[in-house]
Amino acid sequence: MKRKKRAQKKSDGSKMTFSEHFEELRTRLVVCVVSVLVLFILCYIFSDTLVRYILRPYLEYREKMVADGREDPGELGFIGPTEGFVFYLKTAFLGAIFLSCPVILHQMWMFISAGLYKLEQKAVMRVLPFSILLFLAGILFGYLVLFPVGLQFLLNFPDPDLLGPSLTVSKYFDLFFILILVMGFMFQTPLVMVVTTHVGLTNAKLFSSKRRYFLLGAFIVAAMFTPPDAITQCLLAGPLVCLFEVGILLSKRVERKEESEEESEEEEEPKPAKVKVSPADSGRSGGGKEAGKGKPAAPEGEIEAADSKAKPPASSDAGSGGDDEGESEEEPEA
Repeated sequence: MKRKKRAQKKSDGSKMTFSEHFEELRTRLVVCVVSVLVLFILCYIFSDTLVRYILRPYLEYREKMVADGREDPGELGFIGPTEGFVFYLKTAFLGAIFLSCPVILHQMWMFISAGLYKLEQKAVMRVLPFSILLFLAGILFGYLVLFPVGLQFLLNFPDPDLLGPSLTVSKYFDLFFILILVMGFMFQTPLVMVVTTHVGLTNAKLFSSKRRYFLLGAFIVAAMFTPPDAITQCLLAGPLVCLFEVGILLSKRVERKEESEEESEEEEEPKPAKVKVSPADSGRSGGGKEAGKGKPAAPEGEIEAADSKAKPPASSDAGSGGDDEGESEEEPEA
């Protein structure tokens, strides 16, 4: 019943108190945590399948090394007693977060939309699907392209006669998680550029003038979130530069669309109608346009005569009253 009352309050447009906001936030967080826990248990049951998907780039690297006649790098190992168990827990948790994203996004939207106007809600609903698609595209790019190429480069970089790989599952998972997550957020670049242009904070001309700085910043970010090698950094910075150029093109399109809408609104704006003034009205107002053209106003004598004619005649009772007063005055003389 409490949830129903809160939902009715929000739909009616009435303001919510701080305690009601806090209770609403707590309810949304509880739903998100419960969904993550349920999916975590489900993912842990199928953790072997998820581990195979995560280890797939390394397994393909091993097959390639054996096919080329080189030494097999061996299987991934763990040093501490709990390292393997923690690796399975991390894998199940990552799968639970990924599968519960629809529930988390829905709960976030239900909490945030209560404080937004209808136009703002429509704008968010237009942007949200593209944001999800770009995030998934970034994850797929990191899983299929960035991580396998970067892993092969890092393992093949040292001389095999001097150094041999001895990887642990914890180090492998940390590298995998960072690269995948960073690519998911980096693919939001065009959307952020379009939104800021639409709001009016930036424009396409500003982005074009700052292209060199973005190029430098992309390689700095790539150096921060990737291993210290040029190949992996280029694989991360290259898509960022391409996404930046796509964002500039989309920002120009948004500006042209807004300009065309403003022009159409100006053309459709109705012109003020002209009020026609009759000669009688202009004559009554002494300061009218016709008086300025040379037509004289009515003299004061004619106005007084017209007023006297408009007055009604005196009543007979008043006249009789006057005669009685005259008779009363003449009686003493008789």
